[in-house]
Amino acid sequence: MSEARFDTATNDNPEDLLKRAAQTLQSESGGIQIQGRALTEEEMTRVKKIEAAVELINQALAQLED
Repeated sequence: MSEARFDTATNDNPEDLLKRAAQTLQSESGGIQIQGRALTEEEMTRVKKIEAAVELINQALAQLED
């Protein structure tokens, strides 16, 4: 997994940071799935965990937008 660093000392607001985190996770999930073969059980577990994390981030974003 790439080691993305988020500089919270910048002018990025929490919404922007959450969006970037979701994009990073979605990219990681896509990278796992683009294997040209069936995923192993471990890879499927990672994809499901990443998808769950993205959903939580999306819920947080929705609350920020309210």
